Amino acid sequence: MPTRRRLKIEQIGLTKHEEFLQSVNQLQKIREGSMVLTSEILQLNQSIQASTEKLAGQKENLVETKSIKQNIAEASEALKESLKILHAVNQAHDLIRKRNTMLP
Repeated sequence: MPTRRRLKIEQIGLTKHEEFLQSVNQLQKIREGSMVLTSEILQLNQSIQASTEKLAGQKENLVETKSIKQNIAEASEALKESLKILHAVNQAHDLIRKRNTMLP
C-alpha cells in the first residue's frame, strides 16, 4: 500500500514538474518577445527623433524664408514709392524745361 501512495505522489510530482517546465518555456518566449518589442520601440524612437530634427530644420528654413519674403515685400514697396517720387521729379523737370523754352 505505501508503494501505491508513493507512486501516486511521484506521478503528481511529475505532472506538476511538466506544468512547471511548460510555464518556464512560456515565460522564456514572453521574455524573447518583450526583447524584440523593446528593440522595435528603440528603433521607432530613433526614427521619431530623426523626423523631429528634420521638421525643426524645415521650420527654421520656413521662418527664414518668411523673413526674406517680408524683406522683399518691404523693398518692393519702397521701390514703388521711389518710382512715384522719380516720376513726380521728372514731371517737374519737364515742366521747368517747357517753361524755360517758352521764356524769351
